[in-house]
Formats: sequence, structure tokens, C-alpha cells
Amino acid sequence: MMYLVKSLQEKHREATLKAGHVRIGTINYYRQIEDETRADGEEGLGKIVWCGEELKQEHFNKIFSPFDDIQMINGWTIKNNGMPIHGSYPNFNAFVYCYSEVETTDDIAAASGGKGESYVCIAKPARFVALVREELKPIIIRAIEKHAPHEEKEQILKTLEILDVNYRVNYDDQRKDRMVDESNVEDFNPMAFHPQDFFQKATSYSYEREVRTLWLPIAIHPLTGREVPLNIPHNWQHEDIDINPDVFSSTLIEHRLDLKTSGGKSQGV
Repeated sequence: MMYLVKSLQEKHREATLKAGHVRIGTINYYRQIEDETRADGEEGLGKIVWCGEELKQEHFNKIFSPFDDIQMINGWTIKNNGMPIHGSYPNFNAFVYCYSEVETTDDIAAASGGKGESYVCIAKPARFVALVREELKPIIIRAIEKHAPHEEKEQILKTLEILDVNYRVNYDDQRKDRMVDESNVEDFNPMAFHPQDFFQKATSYSYEREVRTLWLPIAIHPLTGREVPLNIPHNWQHEDIDINPDVFSSTLIEHRLDLKTSGGKSQGV
């Protein structure tokens, strides 16, 4: 039997177990979190890197301007002779919740890395994910009503959906950068969304056995007519919502982690 467990600090335990109070973070929250032992600066999409011999104005503006807000003008060209040119991290954001997948309760201490003092078991994952989606939708609608351009607002609200994506994290030390040169620049789409990038972490975190759920707001673009992800504002760090506590296991939630004997590490998200 497999369990999805979430480690908790004691100060959050009562609110979670009795009231179903759950904090749903965002990718940017985990990228920028102040606690350095939990930060992961490469959460989310990788950088775009130009590796060609000569970067023309139209190619620079195509691949870098959407993220860096810099335009090259007057037909300039950068002769980089294959020297990589790195852009900024895309500011795409998404809501995320992280669990550890373990086979027995004896595995929890190692998977938690000593970060929690107790834990909850997500007894009904599909129901949990659906309930979070239902709670997030009105929050996102209010944000669209407040911030979306007037000429796009009606179309976005009419076609809004929130997709959930669930995967085990892949532990790999390869960088997630997207490489561009003369051979692929014409077909390259800097705004393309790659869900797998959100489910990769360095092998040093593999003890966590992490499973993630992402909630992605999408809508039909008013101009292109295509379904596209909506970018959650960069400074939106997390959302506190209330979930029916019945979705948590009543048989496992009283299990506490013995930090003195767990031998867990203190790193990771």
C-alpha cells in the first residue's frame, strides 16, 4: 500500500487536522522562500539560452523580450560565436502542493527530512485535488475581474478552466534550460508551457520521494482563439483555503515524527 503524506510543523497541526486549513503555495513562493534550507532557485521552467553564432534583432526580440522586457532596435546583431546568452527565468507561476509517497509509515521520517513534527495522510487524493480546484476558482475569478485588461476580461471569464496536473518528481541533475540556435529559432515558441519542467529536482532531494499537484488556470486567448495558461502574478505566493478534513486519513494523522531518532536531512522544499 502507498501513502501520500504531508509533513507539518506542530503549530500548523490543529488548523489542518480539525479545520482542514491548507496552504497552497505557488512555484514562485518555493523559488523565493526566505528559509534558505527550503529554497530551490530553479523551481519551474528553465532559462532560455541562445547558443548560435549570431543573434539577430528579430530573434533576440522573439526569444528574450517576453521575459526580460528588453527590445533590440536599429537592426543590431550580436556576434556571440557560440558563446551562450542566457535570458531570465520565465515568470510563469502556478499553484502547487507537494507530498511524499511512502510504502509504510516507517519511511516517513526519512522522506520528511526532519522538516515536520507530525503529518497528515491524504486518504482520498482525487477528492483532495478536486476540492482544492473548486476553492481556487473563485479566488482566481476575483483576480481576473480586478486585474485583467477590460477588452480581454469577458472572454477569459467565459472560458476559464483550472486544470490539475499530477506527477512524481523526476530527480535529475541536468539543467532545464531550453537551448536555441539557428537550427530551431524559427519554430521556437518562448511562451510554450512544458509541465515536465515543474516536476524535476536535483538528485540531492531524492530522499523526499516527492509527488506534486499543479493547478493551472487556462482560458481561450481573445486574439488567437487558442487555449493558453494564465500567468498567476509573480508576487502571488500562496493561498490559504479550507478543505473538508474528511479527506485526511483518520488512522494515520496521530502518528508523530520522532526527530531525535529520524536521522532525516534538513534540506529540500
